[in-house]
Amino acid sequence: HYDITIDREGSIFCGIHLKWDYNKRTVRCSIPKYIKKARKRFSQFTTRHEDSPHRWNRPQYGKYVQYAKLIDENDSLTPAQKKLCQEIVGVFLFYARAIDNTMLVAIGSIATAMSTSSWKDIRQRLQQFLNYAATHPDAEIQYHASEMHLWIHSDASYLNEPKARSRGGGYFFLSSKPNFPIGPNDTPPPLNAPIQVNSKVIPNVMSSAQESETGTGYINAKDAVPLRTALEEMGHKQGPTPIQFDNLCATGILNDTVTQRRSKAMDMRFYWLKDRIAQKQFYAFWRRGDTNLADYFTKHFPASHHRNVRATYVLNCMKIYNSLQAQTSSGTARVC
Repeated sequence: HYDITIDREGSIFCGIHLKWDYNKRTVRCSIPKYIKKARKRFSQFTTRHEDSPHRWNRPQYGKYVQYAKLIDENDSLTPAQKKLCQEIVGVFLFYARAIDNTMLVAIGSIATAMSTSSWKDIRQRLQQFLNYAATHPDAEIQYHASEMHLWIHSDASYLNEPKARSRGGGYFFLSSKPNFPIGPNDTPPPLNAPIQVNSKVIPNVMSSAQESETGTGYINAKDAVPLRTALEEMGHKQGPTPIQFDNLCATGILNDTVTQRRSKAMDMRFYWLKDRIAQKQFYAFWRRGDTNLADYFTKHFPASHHRNVRATYVLNCMKIYNSLQAQTSSGTARVC
């Protein structure tokens, strides 16, 4: 025997608060006070204004040799330090996947750094990330009614992770039905909040930027298959799922307009996507990189970029944000 409650308004689901607007046909999702409670749990870290969830290393233009960062394998984490990292990653990963997807790259970098960096470096990462979370609390995302057709933006960054790994990103959202073929200058579909966001380190060592792009497309397409099936079973007929790339070579290989001379250099499982495109399950097309929503989840950007694009991915709490900026200008900023 259990006590149960019935929520006829549909105002909360799995801890996510839902604000319905049936006139505008929208719903806003949020988890109020989640960041405040998490910050209280990890109160050993100080707090200040921060607009970037992770550190940005300024490119050194003009250098002919780009040296890789040394991996400090001698300075391993203690069990207590490792547990703290795991707690922070676990607490914020749910929130990042459900609401504030701008945290995903930083969380992934912290998890990766546990096996490649010293505690001093990881603590600095944790400090900056928690400052970012405290500066931007109570984020919201908003879904709009649409024709429920799945779209994917796919992107990758080459050799920007430790041990010669690359990071891939994917932005999955539901929007209007596409008109094929899709040209680079065609009007994009109405933007919607994501139903899934990928920000993953590709386990294989990629041999080229094109291979990173194709490999990320494979990962995103594999994740899209169960989403397509669920949408079909709910009665939303799906045609080919468009996947937007910003790499012409990768798009050409997938669409058979470019022939790869060194085909054995690519892992053969990446050709799974090429076969699915031939079966009309997916449709690969190219657009400029600055229109690719997955680009944000593959790289480390300066704070100015995060300030410019954050409103694209989540709804900012502008009252708190503007107040913090004013306090920072006067040198009195401190987030509770």
